[in-house]
Amino acid sequence: MRRQHAHAATRQEERDEEVQEADRGTPGETHCSFALEGSGHATHLGAYTEEANWLNPVDLADLCGEIGSGDVVLTAANGDELHAESVAGVASICPTGPPDEDGVLPGVIVDAPFIVTGGTGRFEGAEGAFVRSGTFGFNVVTAEGTFDVTYEGTITY
Repeated sequence: MRRQHAHAATRQEERDEEVQEADRGTPGETHCSFALEGSGHATHLGAYTEEANWLNPVDLADLCGEIGSGDVVLTAANGDELHAESVAGVASICPTGPPDEDGVLPGVIVDAPFIVTGGTGRFEGAEGAFVRSGTFGFNVVTAEGTFDVTYEGTITY
C-alpha cells in the first residue's frame, strides 16, 4: 500500500513543527521533542489528519540525528484512527545545507520506519509497517517548519 501525504494537486504536505523542549543529553548532543500536525490523503484512510510526536537525539556539531522514539496517529474523515510508533535509531534526519537568510534549515529524512500498533473503528487491531521519507525546512529562529513526505507500506485490518 502506498501512503502519501498530499494536497490533491501538489502531492505535498506542509506541517507546522514546534520544538517543545530541548533536554541536554550526552556531551555534544541534545534531545529535541517535536510535535507535528498535518493532513494528507492515503489509500486506506482517504483524507486524513495527522498528529505525531517524537524525541530525536541531535548532534550539535552538524545538527544531524537519528529518528528517535515517537508515535503517530492518522485520523480518517469519519474519525477512525490508525496508530503507529517509530522504530528508533534506524533512520536519520540531517540538514542538506546551512540555514538561509530567513533561518530555514533544509534537510532530508531517510526511510524512517514505523510499526502499526492498532487503531480505532475499522483500524482496531490493525498491523503492519510503513516508511516515511522526504524533505524538511526547519526555521532555527522560530522553531517552526514544513515537511514534504511520502509514507509507503502495508497495513492489515
